[in-house]
Amino acid sequence: MQRPGAPRGDAGARVRGSARRLTFPRNVRTGTFPDACGIVRHPGEIRGPVSPRLDSGSRPRVRNDERGARRLFTALFLAIALSASPVAYSAETRDADQHFFNLNTGDLKAEAQDAKRAGRKAILFMFEQEGCPGCLYMKRSILSRTDVQAFYRERFVNFSVDIHGAVPLRDFAGREVTEKGYAQALRVNATPTFVFFDLEGNEAARVVGPVKDAAEFLLLGEFVSSGAYRSTKFAEFKQSRLRKKQGGS
Repeated sequence: MQRPGAPRGDAGARVRGSARRLTFPRNVRTGTFPDACGIVRHPGEIRGPVSPRLDSGSRPRVRNDERGARRLFTALFLAIALSASPVAYSAETRDADQHFFNLNTGDLKAEAQDAKRAGRKAILFMFEQEGCPGCLYMKRSILSRTDVQAFYRERFVNFSVDIHGAVPLRDFAGREVTEKGYAQALRVNATPTFVFFDLEGNEAARVVGPVKDAAEFLLLGEFVSSGAYRSTKFAEFKQSRLRKKQGGS
C-alpha cells in the first residue's frame, strides 16, 4: 500500500504532496547557525573566495612564491631559446682533453724533435688548475670546437700542464722537474696561461687569461705559426688583420 503523498510507481506519475522546507537549528544566544556542511557561521558572513580589495591606482600584491615561479619560468625560457639558437650550433664540438691536447711523454726535448720531424711549428702549453673558471670556459667553448682542434693539431703539439701537479717532466734543457716546478720556473701565476715554445725550446708567445672567442684563438695560432711573433706583438698583429678585413692598408 502506498503512503499518502508518496510518488506512484508508474513512470511519469506526478509526485503528490509538497516538499518540506529544510531548516537548521539556530543558537539563540550567539545568533549563529550551522550550514549544510555543519560549519558554524554568523548571519551576514561572506561565503566563498574573496577577491583582494583594490583601491584606485593600486595593484594586487604578488606573493614571493609567485615571483619566484615567474623568474624561474623566465630563466628556463631564455635557456631553451639560447640553446636552440643557430649560434649555439655554429660549430661541431668534441672533448678537448681527447681531441685538442696531445699525449705528453714527459720529455719535452724529445717532443720538440718529434714535432720538427712532423712539420709542426711550435709547442703550446696550457697551464691550468682544478676549479679554474677560465680554463673550463676555454675547454668547453673554444678548445672543444673541431675547427680549432684541426687548426692547432696541424700546426702545433699541444700539452696541458697542472700548475699544482706532481707529474715529472724533463724540460727542454734536460732538467728533471715536476709540473708545478716547471710552472714556477716559467713564472706562471694565473690560469689559464698559454705559452708557445719554438722547436728549439725558446718562448715565442704568451697569453694570460682566457681568450675572447674561437676567432681570436685561431688568430693567435696564426700569429705564432706564421712567424709574425718574431717582429711584432699579438695586439699589433690583430689590429693589422682587422684593418685588412675592413679594407684598410
